[in-house]
Amino acid sequence: MIPINHIELRDGRALIVGTAITVEDIVALHVINQSRVEWIAEQYDLTLAQIHAALAHYYDHREEVDEALKTGEARAQAAGVPADETLQRLRSRR
Repeated sequence: MIPINHIELRDGRALIVGTAITVEDIVALHVINQSRVEWIAEQYDLTLAQIHAALAHYYDHREEVDEALKTGEARAQAAGVPADETLQRLRSRR
């Protein structure tokens, strides 16, 4: 059996292979905003396996990802980026 890798590290960030969607994005959608994984899969054209791999990566690297989320949130607030604009940016990452 050949292992399937759904997560890659690019420029120090964990992303879903073949996309620009980060583990942080999935965590923000599912863990923080409590979006269902099925909805995330449908909205962002991902498989359930990709989403679960991102969540597994998060739980293996929780402190690191949480810190990156805090840093990103602080940057967005400092820049005055509205939440709907952030969501649009995420949707364009397909």
